[in-house]
Amino acid sequence: MGLGQKVGRALDWGKRIQFVYQVVGYLLTLSATAAVRAMIYNTHIPTVWRIPIYLFAAALTLLFVAVVGEWLGKRIRRTSNITRTELADIEQRAGHTALLLYFLARATDLLRDLEALWHQWDDAGEKLIHPLDGRIDQLKGDNWDLVSKKRDFMVLYSHHLMTLKVEFPNFSSAAISGGYPSQREYSQVRYDLIQHMEELKVTADNAWNTSTLA
Repeated sequence: MGLGQKVGRALDWGKRIQFVYQVVGYLLTLSATAAVRAMIYNTHIPTVWRIPIYLFAAALTLLFVAVVGEWLGKRIRRTSNITRTELADIEQRAGHTALLLYFLARATDLLRDLEALWHQWDDAGEKLIHPLDGRIDQLKGDNWDLVSKKRDFMVLYSHHLMTLKVEFPNFSSAAISGGYPSQREYSQVRYDLIQHMEELKVTADNAWNTSTLA
């Protein structure tokens, strides 16, 4: 490899690291902003703090993947005949798959939260009929704890749909089509979330198995 090629690769790696640092900084800023909102506007910290924790974890994961990916890429190129184009294709598919699995984990959390919320309302003698609309279900008493927990769930649910549509605008599922807010009843929201999780898993499998070079 000539001196020009070595300098070019060094600059390319430098640009990649600089970009990763910019993205990591952006995610950490979002995490801090979400944490401040959680402290000011929300009372159920263990639930609502998932958003800043998710963002912080995403920042650390992105930095880790970038560094390890470059290290593995160098080892792969030294021990095989794979081209940089083929390696870039593998990295892109791996990135898309990892991000989809991240959204699958969040959807799994939402399903668990939805079921727990229904039981909390039922234990208090209330009926959670419309979990995605804060205007319809009326409580028999002044149980603001239940109202706050429902609000927290709606915040997490809407944030999941919003970020998923930004990252994968072509992804579709019953939950995406149903939108937010929604007057769908509990059983339908729960069924749509289960189907939503299945679609995410299938899409993640396809993302890994489908080459962008085909």
